[in-house]
Amino acid sequence: ERGIMTENHTIELQNVKNEAKKYKESKEEMEAMHKEMQAELECNSQELQALTTRSNQESDGKLLGRVLELVQMNSILTGQLVTASAENQSSRDEIGTLKSEMAALSEEKLKVEWKLAREMQRSQKRKDEA
Repeated sequence: ERGIMTENHTIELQNVKNEAKKYKESKEEMEAMHKEMQAELECNSQELQALTTRSNQESDGKLLGRVLELVQMNSILTGQLVTASAENQSSRDEIGTLKSEMAALSEEKLKVEWKLAREMQRSQKRKDEA
C-alpha cells in the first residue's frame, strides 16, 4: 500500500513538474512576444510622430488658407449685416407709421359707427312718431 502511495505521489509530482515546465515555457514565450510588441510599438510610435509632424506642417498651410477665406467671408457678412440693419430700421419706422395710421382710422371708424348708431336711433324715433 505504501508503495502505491509513493508511486502515486511520484506520478503526481512528475505531473506538477511537467505543468511547471509548460508554464515556464509559456511565460518565456509570452515575454518574448511582449518584447516584440514593445519594439513594434516603439517603431509605430516613431512613425506616427514623423507622420504627425508632416501632417501638422501640411495642415498649417491649409488652415492658414481657410482662415483667410473665413476673414473674407466675415467681411462680406459684416457688410450684409449693416445693410440688413438699415433695412430693418426702415421697416420699423414704416411699421410705426402704419400703426399710427391704423389707430387714426380705428378712431375715425368709431366716430362713424357712433354717428350711424345715433342716426339710426333718430330714424327709428321718426318712424315711431309717424
